[in-house]
Amino acid sequence: MNTIDVDLSKILKDIYNSKLKIGIITSLFFIASIIYSLSITNYYVSISTAIHQKDDMQGSQFSSSGLTSLLGLNLGGQSRDLIRYSLELKSMDFFKILYQKDDFLMNLMAVNGYDQSKKKSLFNSKIYDVKLNDWKKTKNSSLKPDLQIAHKIFKNKFDIEFLPDKGVLLLSFEHYSPYVSFYILKTTIEEFNKYKKDKNKMKSRESIIYLQNLQAQATNQVTRSLANSVIERELSKTAYMNIPSYEYLEIIESPIEPKFKTGPRRTLIVLLMTFLGFLLSMVYVVFKNFFRRKSF
Repeated sequence: MNTIDVDLSKILKDIYNSKLKIGIITSLFFIASIIYSLSITNYYVSISTAIHQKDDMQGSQFSSSGLTSLLGLNLGGQSRDLIRYSLELKSMDFFKILYQKDDFLMNLMAVNGYDQSKKKSLFNSKIYDVKLNDWKKTKNSSLKPDLQIAHKIFKNKFDIEFLPDKGVLLLSFEHYSPYVSFYILKTTIEEFNKYKKDKNKMKSRESIIYLQNLQAQATNQVTRSLANSVIERELSKTAYMNIPSYEYLEIIESPIEPKFKTGPRRTLIVLLMTFLGFLLSMVYVVFKNFFRRKSF
């Protein structure tokens, strides 16, 4: 069985004798890292903090009754609501509403940069006509992005973090343009609150119709009394949801247009790539000399 003897003094001598070669390779990595870091487009992140706004109806005695549990009324705590909201915010069902908004889709998919000197977003001229304010067209179809592609990009740039100990959601959106990062996040939160209101109003109306039919058919006085109580509760919930200031996601920290870029961290990129070049050059020198001596 062959053994490989490693002589540390020879390795150090090889590295020292090849210091010029190591320096050249490291310098090339240094120059390449600068060019690469400068080629990366800046990106900005707008951030918002939200909690679940608990309505006055959630603590009522009916929330724990057998009938309300059977009818699927809200029994969850704020944490469970926030977890559900974080899933709904990224769902395709909700994104379909955002996709229908022309300004939202234009900012999400057509903006591909930012002019810092002019303080304005830059558009991808290959797919969007700024003068006509519309998507460009080919002979057969429009270049308007597909729903599923737009949804995938939205999910990749939209980050949601749930902090269970504080009972809050940290929402953030990343984009090349600071205005777009702010606009997308602000619009998403506003539209989500509308979406939840409309969805729960519909559920309440359906529950009221069902309970009214149940009450009309019931012969048991207890059942009719319980149904009537839940109908009153559903009517109260609907009235509460109609209050303009009521929002499912109550904003603690509103999204703002960021003034400073979040990334890329160019200094770190240059340092890491230069260090990598230094390591690779030493490994190259050591192995080259090792196999050269083995061949003799």
